[in-house]
Amino acid sequence: IMKLILMMLMSFMTLVTIAQQPPLNQVLLQYLELKNNLVAGNANAAKKSAEVLVEKLSAQSDKVLSVKEEKGFSSIKEVLITSTKAITSSSDIAKQRTAFGTLSLHMVELAKSVPLMNELLYVDYCPMKK
Repeated sequence: IMKLILMMLMSFMTLVTIAQQPPLNQVLLQYLELKNNLVAGNANAAKKSAEVLVEKLSAQSDKVLSVKEEKGFSSIKEVLITSTKAITSSSDIAKQRTAFGTLSLHMVELAKSVPLMNELLYVDYCPMKK
């Protein structure tokens, strides 16, 4: 019985944690998955991650956003989709990474205007990037 109670409690805590995340959290998580695939040099996985990101961006409902969030998101939504589609249109990892640079600039802009997660986000810059 204790195991069952513990499992139910853990499931409830997971649901509460998910429910407390900002509405655009899933967009951020998909963006980070895309980043990880590009870092790993996996062009096919990056392409698939970008396709899912386009779906998540397109499906994001303005109804769950506050007025401020809706304003910040709607002003950049199409640019984010276009930038992400540039990644889906190529199987060349170098071209995908270049397109990701543009997408990242827009994601940073979005993160400054709309909360994407409850924790702090940091922008890293690789000094070896030319």
